Amino acid sequence: MLIRVSLNCPSLLRRLVRALVQVIVVWLLVRLVRDSPPPQTRLTVKELVFSGPRKVQYPRNHVLLWTQMRSGSSLLGTLLHSPAWTFYTEEPLRGREALGANFLGDLFRCQFSKYQKYFKEWSLGDQGNDYDTKRLCKDEPSLCDDPALTEAMCQVAKLRLLRVVAAPLQIAEPLLQDTSLKVRVVHLVRDPRAVLASRTRVVSRDSSRGVNKEAFNRTLMDPAHVCAWYRQNLITARVFSHSFPGRYTLVRYEDLSLYPTRELRRLYAFIGLPYTAIVANKIAFNMYGVMTLMSTHPYSTYRNSTATVFEWLGHVSFEDVERIQQQCGDVLTAYGYRVFTSRQEYESVHNQVLLPLSAEMEELIL
Repeated sequence: MLIRVSLNCPSLLRRLVRALVQVIVVWLLVRLVRDSPPPQTRLTVKELVFSGPRKVQYPRNHVLLWTQMRSGSSLLGTLLHSPAWTFYTEEPLRGREALGANFLGDLFRCQFSKYQKYFKEWSLGDQGNDYDTKRLCKDEPSLCDDPALTEAMCQVAKLRLLRVVAAPLQIAEPLLQDTSLKVRVVHLVRDPRAVLASRTRVVSRDSSRGVNKEAFNRTLMDPAHVCAWYRQNLITARVFSHSFPGRYTLVRYEDLSLYPTRELRRLYAFIGLPYTAIVANKIAFNMYGVMTLMSTHPYSTYRNSTATVFEWLGHVSFEDVERIQQQCGDVLTAYGYRVFTSRQEYESVHNQVLLPLSAEMEELIL
């Protein structure tokens, strides 16, 4: 029986053609990986699809973006995986802290088949994992019935980036010791007063906007707990900087917001990728207010960063600031944030929150 498709249904025809093309392309891509020549002559999937074929070096860039919740890591993660030759995984340790470094190492090696349940969450869940791969999974779900496509996309990427939130920095040490991976760590910090203010605002928002209020329990709203985490991570950061030179760097969210081009150029050099026009365009869209209509959602990565970086000062009372500073004064000083000593000072120096870093802290920033 012949199936006739009316020419008066162009949208149906387009969908059929698109689906057919996607199946063919993905089949070719998987074959490309499985039957590829030696690594030094291998074509990356994303370059083949988006940039045209050319010979590239086998990827040796594995980067951990490490931070706490509400520190701007969604934005930085978006900016670091702007090029087409990256593979991005968000918050793999959320709810899996016990799996630790071994799990992260397996993800760096693209071994999704070892974690079938997690793979389903990775490909079908709400996290903003690798965009190109998840787009293929969404358009043609059968392509992601097993991890073959995802592993293929991961294996040919120049950069494999994992964003880790709400886990002790010390977990990364075995990965830095693993000479087969040569992992680099980008440690993102934000003024703890701003972090707590942001968490408070998220909790107070209407849950209908897709906000997960349960992510912030009482402990995560406690300044003493939050700043104890900062102290422990700072101790670990000093160890990493000394023991693994050139493979750890610190970035303050405030510096990223005020000087995005400078900081992104530095970070791209650190992770071993070129700073291209694509990256510059991404900065313009995400950080200079080009997409302001999309910036009101609490998890949006679009904002006018220079205008909003110290916005928390207008929402937090001096009494709350004092309460946080009692628990976090040493942390604020160590990371180069001003400690306000009076209400008058707090209300008059809103644009002077950042202070010069000490020589010791400067060593953590390559």
